[in-house]
Amino acid sequence: MSPVNPAMLHILPALAGGELHGYGIMQEISRHTDGDYKLGPGTLYDNLQRLLEQGWISGTTVSAGGGQPCGVCGTRRPIAGPNEGSSSDDA
Repeated sequence: MSPVNPAMLHILPALAGGELHGYGIMQEISRHTDGDYKLGPGTLYDNLQRLLEQGWISGTTVSAGGGQPCGVCGTRRPIAGPNEGSSSDDA
């Protein structure tokens, strides 16, 4: 398992409230840090992929007819949420 980096430390609390798409995660991080921490889409999606691979979060894909498109890229990207099956004891 690779180490947790600062971006991940901001992404995980942003997802604590439930599933969000990329733009929603970026908004939550901005809200939590009073705008002091900026996370670009490339960094966000790279780190979401790492968190998915490590089992920290789970992901689903919004169907073509449902959900809102991502405010950053305009596409219907995966939605991420906390992985209900993981715990810190599993590490």
